[in-house]
Amino acid sequence: MLLPVLFCFPLGFSLKYLEMRLEEDPQPLPEWDDWGAMFRKGAGLSLLLIAYAGLPLALFLLAVILLFEAGKVWQHGGSWEWLILSVAGGSFAGIILCLLAGFLCLLLAGFLPIALIRFALGGFRAAFQFKDMWQDATQNVRDYAGTYLTYAAVSGILLLTLWIGGAYFVSLPFLFLKILGVPFLLATGPLSLYLALVGAFLFARKYQELIILRMEVP
Repeated sequence: MLLPVLFCFPLGFSLKYLEMRLEEDPQPLPEWDDWGAMFRKGAGLSLLLIAYAGLPLALFLLAVILLFEAGKVWQHGGSWEWLILSVAGGSFAGIILCLLAGFLCLLLAGFLPIALIRFALGGFRAAFQFKDMWQDATQNVRDYAGTYLTYAAVSGILLLTLWIGGAYFVSLPFLFLKILGVPFLLATGPLSLYLALVGAFLFARKYQELIILRMEVP
């Protein structure tokens, strides 16, 4: 119960850093002087992330239920016509929902940097104005996509390396080898915060370039 609460503070720190970069604040990093404001920012950002993950997760869970129920129908038996209709229908619907959940997950993940910027500038409502967000993303889609994919790939490789390395050492039978895995796992926290700050810096810069580009276009 305490861990999600503590998680709000680094999220709030990252959001405050994003706001500073958007405002071109000369201060390099936020000060840890207002813990209440930091927590509120982190809690708001947590709700935004949960909202973005909610629909794909709900579709995925519904797909799992349909596939599970199709398997139960096959085990319990019945007339061949009913079995084929129920199992094929449930399996087909489950697979379609899985594909739809995966597509939505990728789509929303692509929108996430813009959503975070709009959330920092205008709150929850701005983070769900998908028409405006689509215009932001497609204004200079090649530059945005290149930055996003590079950042996502590098971040994913670094975090997975630590997780896999830590899990590998922890799974080994000898105690001294298990201990070697602990620093790998503990390092994922500071690294995640650092990567969040790097992402905030990169996408704030891209958003500022987008504003300049809009001003130049007649």
